[in-house]
Order: sequence, then C-alpha cells, then structure tokens
Amino acid sequence: MISPTLEQRLAPRNLGVTHPVMYQRWSDLLFLHWRWDCEDLQKRLPPGLFIDRYENEAWLGIVPFLMKRVRPRFLPALPWLSWFQELNVRTYVYDENGVPGVWFFSLDCNQSLAVYLAQTLFSLPYSNAEMSCRMDRDRRLHYECKRRGERGVITICLSI
Repeated sequence: MISPTLEQRLAPRNLGVTHPVMYQRWSDLLFLHWRWDCEDLQKRLPPGLFIDRYENEAWLGIVPFLMKRVRPRFLPALPWLSWFQELNVRTYVYDENGVPGVWFFSLDCNQSLAVYLAQTLFSLPYSNAEMSCRMDRDRRLHYECKRRGERGVITICLSI
C-alpha cells in the first residue's frame, strides 16, 4: 500500500475534457466531519482500499444536500425525478496504487426511482429514506433523514 503523492492527489483535476455521464447541481450542502478511529473505519472497507489520513487522522463525514436538475446527458431534467434530497456517510481512501478516492458507507435519498437507478446502473449503496430540509426563522438549517430498511428505522437529525 502506497500513500498518495501530491501528484496523485491533484491528477483528477487534470483529466481534460470528457463527456459527462450525468449533469446535476447540488445546493444547501453541508460537510460535517469527525475524527474517527482509523482501525474501526479500515475494517469496514473492502480489500484493496486503505484509509487516507489528514494530519495523521482518519475522518468520517456526513454530507446532506439537495440534488437539482439531475439527468443523463442525453435527456432533459424531469420534474418528477430530477429534484431530491441526499445524505451520504463517507470516508476518504486510496487504493493499492496510491490513487485517492471517496468510499460511501451509505447514500440515502428520498427519490425511490433515483435509488433504484443508482443501485442498478452504478452499484452504489443507496437506500430509500424520508427526508426533509428546512430553514427556521434564525436561518438555521434542519436536516432530517429517516431510513426504512432491513435493520429497522435509522433517523439522523442535524441542525446547524
């Protein structure tokens, strides 16, 4: 296992012009991160991936946001499909060659067709969830995500 070099970390910025698979806009985005036990995260990763540390610390992130105008490059945005909420739980990784990336432990979404398509077409760990995002009078954002699945109900409430 080779820790990523600065050149490897910057390489994704220089991929050049390619044809996108999809278009999407993100809004009301919040990146929350906590230092986490590296060994605890490492044992949850598939073989060949390693925890990427920042200042020698492992990090677990929770990222809620709104997805807007999501569409494949060959279709227009569809009102009944292209706007939804998402919450992902992630950590930062690199592979055996030192190539950095993001590992999603879970991706929650309140648009069941988008969940199905992401699972089927991209093998992403999406789950259906009831979600809400609102701003109160003091301009604080309140996110709520309630997943229903094989392990019961998981609720995450964030107020910033």
